[in-house]
Amino acid sequence: MDFALNEEQLELQEMVREFVEKEITPYAAEMDAENHMRDGLIDKANEMGLLNVIVPEELDGPGLDSISVATIYEELGKGCAGVATSLAANSLATVPVLLAGTDEQKKMYCDILNNGGLAAFALTEPGAGSDAGGVSTRAVHNKEEGTYTLNGTKMFITNGGLAEIFLVFANTRKTGGIRGLTAFIVPKDTPGFSVGKKENKMGIMPMTKLILTMSLPAIFSMTIMAMYNVVDSIFIGQYSQEGLNATSLAYPLQMLLIAVAVGTGVGINSLVSRRFGEKNFKEANEVATHGLLLSFFSYAIFLVLGIVISRPFMMLYTTNENIIEYGTQYLTVVLCFSLFTIIEVTIEKTLQATGNMIFPMLFQLTGAVINIIFDPLLIFGIGPFPELGVTGAAVATVFGQFCSMIFALLIIFLKSHLIKITFRKFKFSMKTVKNIYAVGFPSIIMQSIGSIMIVGLNGILTASEASVTVLGVYYKLQSFVFMPCFGLNQGVMPIIGYNYGARNRKRVYSALKRGIIIGVIIMTLGTLAMWIIPEQLISMFGGTEELMKIGVPAFRIISLCFIPAAAGIIFTTLFQAVGKGMRSLIMSFARQLVLILPIAFIFSRIWGIGAVWYAFPIAEIFSLTIAICFFINLVKGDFKKLG
Repeated sequence: MDFALNEEQLELQEMVREFVEKEITPYAAEMDAENHMRDGLIDKANEMGLLNVIVPEELDGPGLDSISVATIYEELGKGCAGVATSLAANSLATVPVLLAGTDEQKKMYCDILNNGGLAAFALTEPGAGSDAGGVSTRAVHNKEEGTYTLNGTKMFITNGGLAEIFLVFANTRKTGGIRGLTAFIVPKDTPGFSVGKKENKMGIMPMTKLILTMSLPAIFSMTIMAMYNVVDSIFIGQYSQEGLNATSLAYPLQMLLIAVAVGTGVGINSLVSRRFGEKNFKEANEVATHGLLLSFFSYAIFLVLGIVISRPFMMLYTTNENIIEYGTQYLTVVLCFSLFTIIEVTIEKTLQATGNMIFPMLFQLTGAVINIIFDPLLIFGIGPFPELGVTGAAVATVFGQFCSMIFALLIIFLKSHLIKITFRKFKFSMKTVKNIYAVGFPSIIMQSIGSIMIVGLNGILTASEASVTVLGVYYKLQSFVFMPCFGLNQGVMPIIGYNYGARNRKRVYSALKRGIIIGVIIMTLGTLAMWIIPEQLISMFGGTEELMKIGVPAFRIISLCFIPAAAGIIFTTLFQAVGKGMRSLIMSFARQLVLILPIAFIFSRIWGIGAVWYAFPIAEIFSLTIAICFFINLVKGDFKKLG
């Protein structure tokens, strides 16, 4: 059998190809970015005769054969798969009518297509996905009137916002099931029929592309965040090794600040994204408003810590007055002005929950650039600026955070978004706060455990100031590896949360799988860097011979934990996104307290300080094992309810 195109089909192919090159290809990227069809494109497609290709000749259509129709859609797909899908859906919704409709129905339906209208095939539902047997939309027969009343909701319907007529599948049996399904022709002006908001990209975009679209700005943003501490430490290391040691000892309290800000933000992000998936937009706005209010409660805690705790905290680890003074100065400034970073992070997480990743990236970039500019000016006293030393690094940091916060506030209040923060008619709800912290509090604790771990490790390493400094330098550098993975986490979390709320199991699994793959790639690059160029990395901090001797093997050993950590982070993301924050907490608790500190302590006593570093990969592998067990439990339990 010859499947080659005949002369007419070749002419048709060329005609559609020219149309695509002129009207679709140049605008494909723009349509994809803006998530809507180009104005006037449907009218031009109608002029080309592309909307009614399967309408038979007896109903005033071209009546094209299957090969010709396939050729048209193939050419359209080369320009934009979205446009091709939209026009193909027109045919999909028409075929059942042509097969089983009455003559009157066929004419009415096809007249709409012949006149440039679009049709939609409405099967998929929130609770059933595309499982026809799970359709819950009911069709009630009105016997006296000879009509049916349809009650239900459809979602992910191609052409849903553009169609003139819909083929809606509903169940005429009270017991449900596929045998009770009936297809109803529903014009868009039917009383009681309405089209909801346009589907969010998190529910429809191809997964790999979606994750990269969502994550790359967040990865960039988190990498920028890592620069705050790293840039401070590099300049401080050039200024004073005692100052570098002081900021290493002060780092746990900084981590605690970030833990509270980011952990609360994670709770907000998870809840907002789930409410979006459920189409509960009013409650999503309420969650965002509560989140901003909670920023001030968080700040009150750190204001007190900055005033009262800074000096006593430094005195726990050293009697060196210079180190104590440097650390006290640094912590006092960073903690007392922490409101800036807390508010910025809150707004950042709120916008990310809606799929907006660009502005959060710009917030971070603004702060980082300003910090980098002012760090050397204020530390070394360049030009008209005073020499403030370690205090100058802290001032540069909080000034950058202040600028980020102002930028974020202007964007959230002056620009239109899917989410809206407003205190008009605002009513404080303890239930909303509890729902935020159901995920947020375990996340805070999970990240705070890192601070406790560093405090404990500093205590184990305290006999060697150089080892303490190596640990501090490592944590500054590893942020360039872990922060991109946490950026991936920020991109993946709203995707999982949205699709979990929409009960789309397939996309939840797809996001998890691809997230792990991308995370492993990131961590592999980090591992290679720690093994190949550890000397160069340490030297950026003014590394002495002693730092090199301790730091090079330490970096290589610790980096063995990076790859299992990548999978662990994405599993943590999954648990947080579906509201199982306690599981993430258990993972982190086991990794950073139950295992790493006891192992580090025992190894230091048996084999010396150099063996402490092996605790990192051992603990990470154990944590990943726990994560896999938790995931299997979810698959056998909650995920069975998804469509």
